[in-house]
Amino acid sequence: MIATVQETRSKEKQQNAAYQESNGRVVTRAGRKMIEVDGVQHLPPFMMILTSDRDHWMFINSDGSFTCGRRNPDHALLPYYTQDKLQDMRGSSGSFSALKISGSQDLWMPFGVMPPVAGTVERVLRKSDMGDTVELQETHLEWGLRWSICYRSSGRLGIVRSVTCENISPKVKVLEVVDGLRNILCPGIEARFQNEFSCLGDAYKQASFDHKVRMGLYSLSSLPTDLASPMEALRANVVWAVGAEAAEVTLASEAGEHFIQGRIFQRQHNIRGQRLAYLLHHHLELAPGENKTWHLCADLDYDVLKVEQRCREIVAGKWPENAVLQACAQNAERLRARLLQADGIQVTNHQRGDLRHLSNSLFNIMRGGALPTGYTFPVNDLKRTIRAWNKEASTEFEAWVGSRSGLDLFTVQQSAGLSPDLTGFCGNTYP
Repeated sequence: MIATVQETRSKEKQQNAAYQESNGRVVTRAGRKMIEVDGVQHLPPFMMILTSDRDHWMFINSDGSFTCGRRNPDHALLPYYTQDKLQDMRGSSGSFSALKISGSQDLWMPFGVMPPVAGTVERVLRKSDMGDTVELQETHLEWGLRWSICYRSSGRLGIVRSVTCENISPKVKVLEVVDGLRNILCPGIEARFQNEFSCLGDAYKQASFDHKVRMGLYSLSSLPTDLASPMEALRANVVWAVGAEAAEVTLASEAGEHFIQGRIFQRQHNIRGQRLAYLLHHHLELAPGENKTWHLCADLDYDVLKVEQRCREIVAGKWPENAVLQACAQNAERLRARLLQADGIQVTNHQRGDLRHLSNSLFNIMRGGALPTGYTFPVNDLKRTIRAWNKEASTEFEAWVGSRSGLDLFTVQQSAGLSPDLTGFCGNTYP
C-alpha cells in the first residue's frame, strides 16, 4: 500500500514537472519577460489581475471575459460582476469579436460563446512578469488565421485594448470583421445599482459619436433618483480607436447579433435607453504573413473640458499608434520604479523564484503602498496629525521642528529631550 502511494506521488510529481516544462514558461517578447501558457482551451477558466501604477483595476478571465475601471467598483467601465457572471455574459458584456470569410457565412468568434469544433482552435495566454500586460491569442487552424487581444493600461489613456489579426496561411484572406466592446457603462451607475437595477440603468443611458475624432461618448440623461429635483449627469466615459480609420463604427450593442445573423451592419451614432457599445466593422484583405492591428482606448469620468482637450490632441495628431504604445510603456516603467523602491526585482539562477518574489512584492505594494521618499516625510503632514490627536505634544513638536520642511524617521527617534509621548507617537506613526 505504501509503495503504491509513493509510486502515485512520484507520477504526480513527474506530471507536474512535465506540465511546468511545457506550460508557464518564460519567454521574451518585445523586450519584456512574459509567462506563456499553451493549450488554454483545455483549462478551466481562471481569473487574472491587470496591474497598473495608477488607479486602474481590471479582472480578466482566461476565456476573454473581463471587467475594468478606475478607483473602485463604483467607477467601472464594464459591469463589476463576479467571475461566474463574467463567464456567463461573455460576448454580451466586454470584448466582442466575430469574423467571416468573404463569400461564406461560416463564423468564427475568437474567445466567444460559440467556439469552433474541438481541435480547430488553439489558445495561448501570455502575461508580463509585472502583470501590466495580458495577451490572449487564438489560432483557427482550418482558416489559417491568428487573432490576438492585448490589454494594457495607461495613466493618460485609461485601458488600452490592442487587437491583431494575422494571416498565417499561404493564401490571401478577404475578411469581414466586427470587433469592440459591449455593455459600456456611464458615470453615475454604481456597482450596487448595476447589480440590482441594471434594466433601469439602461433606460438612463445615452451615447453620441464625435465624427471628427471617431470618439464614443457615454453618459446618463440624468442621475437616477426618486426625488423631484433635477440631477444633471455632467461626466462621460469615452472610447476611441487608433489604427482603424477605414472601419465603420456603431454604438449599438445589438449590431453584434445582427452580424452573427447575417444582417447588414448599420451605423448608429446616437443611442438612448439601451445598452451601449463601441464596435468596429472592418473589411480586411490580408496577404500571406500579413497582419492588421488596431487599438481601442477607453477611459472614465471625463468632464466637458477633458473631452475637449482629448479631442484637440487627437485632431493635432498627438496620439498615433506609436504614441499610444509609448504611453503604455511609460506605465510599465513607473511600475518597475515602484518595485525597485520595494526591492521587488532580483536576478538569480532560479528564474521562477525571481518571478515569485516580484509577484509577492507587487501585491504587497498594491495592498499597502511604498515609501516614495524612503524614511523622509513631510513635516506639515505630521504637524496636522499630531495637532489633531495630542495638543500638548503638538506644541512641543512645533517648537522643536522650527522651520525645517522635512524630517527622517531616525532623526525623530534619536533626538534627545523629546517627551516619551512625542517620541512614541512619531515612531508609531512612521514605523
